[in-house]
Amino acid sequence: FYCHRSHVIYRERLKAVEPHLEGEEEFFANYSDGLCDAHLPDIVDFHRSNNSIGTFMTVRPSQTFHVAEADATGCVSSLLDVRETDTRINGGYFVFNTRFFDYLMEGEDLVCEPFKRLISEEKLFAYQHDGFWSCMDTYKEKQSLDAMYQRGDMPWADLPKPQASTAVPPQTRASRISEPANHSLK
Repeated sequence: FYCHRSHVIYRERLKAVEPHLEGEEEFFANYSDGLCDAHLPDIVDFHRSNNSIGTFMTVRPSQTFHVAEADATGCVSSLLDVRETDTRINGGYFVFNTRFFDYLMEGEDLVCEPFKRLISEEKLFAYQHDGFWSCMDTYKEKQSLDAMYQRGDMPWADLPKPQASTAVPPQTRASRISEPANHSLK
């Protein structure tokens, strides 16, 4: 279980909303850097049906890297595109019972230590989502999602698709910003 210390901030953010959840039994959380077409009521139903304290959505990786298996000498026995394996990753969407706050300790990562405690009590479940999911951690991923949006290909949204005639090219917006305004009164 690798724990990245930069995720401590997520724990702090959750603790900040705890007082606003008084009277609630469960709540949603996400990393806010991904898009998906998951049906949230299905995740809640899954969460409730397992009497879970924590549920997170798992997805197949969309990144392009390879999983290598090698022996102790370094001799490679297999090399597979990660998208062709059974590997699933944390998709960054969560449903928590408010009891989850009892598992969050000062200075800990949101996932690592609290999730280990939930695993030991069999109270953590993974909802497997096989639909659309993409993170936006890199400029390349942002470009890809922007291109999808411009094409009107937005599986993550039930919003009206953008019309080509209403899109303002980036250079036009930039030139409007850089042009001096004429505010003379005549």
